[in-house]
Amino acid sequence: MEPHYLYSNRGESSIKPCKSHCFQTRSTLYEMSVAEIYDNDNISKLEARFAVDEISHTGDKWVFMGKYPLQPFKEGTRGTYGGEFVSQGIVAAWETVKDHEMSPHSLHSYFIKAGSRDSPIRWEVQEANNGRNYANRLVQGYQSHTNKLVFTIQVSFSKKNHIKQRETEYANEEEKRIEAENKDMAEKSVRVPKLHQPFQFQRKPMYYFDKYRDKLDDLPFFEHTYGHLQHIVPPELFTATNKADFESTGNVHLGFFVRANDDLSLAKDANRARIIDLAFASDSFYLSIIINALGLSLPTSSASEAARLLNFFRVSLDHSLFFHDLDFDPTDWLFLEFKFARMSNDRVLCKCYFYTRDGRLICSVVQEALVFLSKEIMDKANEFNENSKRENEVDSLTAKL
Repeated sequence: MEPHYLYSNRGESSIKPCKSHCFQTRSTLYEMSVAEIYDNDNISKLEARFAVDEISHTGDKWVFMGKYPLQPFKEGTRGTYGGEFVSQGIVAAWETVKDHEMSPHSLHSYFIKAGSRDSPIRWEVQEANNGRNYANRLVQGYQSHTNKLVFTIQVSFSKKNHIKQRETEYANEEEKRIEAENKDMAEKSVRVPKLHQPFQFQRKPMYYFDKYRDKLDDLPFFEHTYGHLQHIVPPELFTATNKADFESTGNVHLGFFVRANDDLSLAKDANRARIIDLAFASDSFYLSIIINALGLSLPTSSASEAARLLNFFRVSLDHSLFFHDLDFDPTDWLFLEFKFARMSNDRVLCKCYFYTRDGRLICSVVQEALVFLSKEIMDKANEFNENSKRENEVDSLTAKL
C-alpha cells in the first residue's frame, strides 16, 4: 500500500493524524469517538482503537463486537486496511485465553471481502484447543450491518515466548542444581524442576540494515495510515537499477525501517499492545516496492508521478505472522526486509522479516497478494529483462574467448 509521500522534519513527527475520516456516531457501545481517541494523549491509541466488547459466551464459543469500525488505509481507498483486520482479530482471540503467560506465536488469516467502516466487526471465536503450553482459536469476522463474513483468522498461543526470560530461568535452575549437588543426600532429594536448555539461531538482515541503523535519527521519515505508522526508506529505493532478470527477481532482497506511532507506556496491557502494533504494521507498504524488484524506482519528483506509477491494483489475499520473540518495541525503529519470491497467475508471494535495532529477528511474515501491474511497469520490466539477457549472453561469449 502506498504512502502519502509526506516527509517530516528530522526527529519528532510534525504531522497530526487526519481526522476527516473519523466515525463520529456514538452509541452505548462506544466509550469515545475515533476522533476523541486521536485527541487523547493519555492512552495507547492502537490498543484503544482495536478494543472489543464481549457480547455472549456459550461453552467454547464467544461473540465480540469491535468498539469502533475498522478503517481503510487512507481516505479514498476501498475496503479495510489489512493490518486493522489482523490486529482486532488477534484481540478477539486473545480475550478468550485465560492463561496470562500465553501470547500469540503464529497466526494464519484470509481476507474474504473488502470490509467497510459503516459498522464495527462482529467476531465469533471458537476455542479449538486449550493445552498446558499451547492454545488455539478459530476466529471469523462479520461486517455487522450486512452480516457478511469478511475475514478469518486462526491464532496459536504459546507460553513464555521470550528467549531472555527462558535463558534466565534456565540459568537459575542450573544454579540450584549445582547447590543441591554440594549438599547432603537428605537436602539433595528436594526436586528441582527440569527445564529445556534454550537454544537459538537466525538469519542475518540484508546490508541496508547495517548501512543505516546508526543513522536513523538523522534520516527523514514519512507518516501515513492516519498517523499510526512511520517509515524510513533507504535512498537506494529511489534510484532505478534498470535491471530485471526474471529468473532471479525472486532473490532480490529489499528493505526499509518502520515503527508504530504509539505510546506503549500508556497501554493497559503493554505485552498485548506491542503485538497489536506490530501486527498493524505487518501489512503496510511493501507491496508498492515490487516495482524496485523489477528495476524501477520509487517516484520522487511529484505526488502526481507517485500516484501514476503506484496506481496499480494490489490487495492482500492471505497473511501469516510468526512471532519468534516478545522482546521488541514496535515504537522503536524496526527493519523490515522482504523479497517477492514468486509472481504467477496475478498472485505474488512476499516473505518478510522484522528485525530490532540490535539485529534480532523477532517476527516473520508470509503474504500472498493479488496484483495487476500497470502496462507501463510491465513494459519497462520486460525491457530491462531483455537487456539483462543480452548482457548475460555477451558475458558468456566473452568468457569463452
